[in-house]
Amino acid sequence: MVAHARREAEDDDLLDYAAAQTLRQGGMVAMVPREALPGAGVAAALLRY
Repeated sequence: MVAHARREAEDDDLLDYAAAQTLRQGGMVAMVPREALPGAGVAAALLRY
């Protein structure tokens, strides 16, 4: 996978990919309103081992 500045026709959504991989590994994915996210980002994550 490659990240780039502009959307192209065959692009995959990297947030969808990250969510799918998390679920495949037994993790939890939750959607929250953008206002609930810290900072100005479009996503947030908690990582635990």
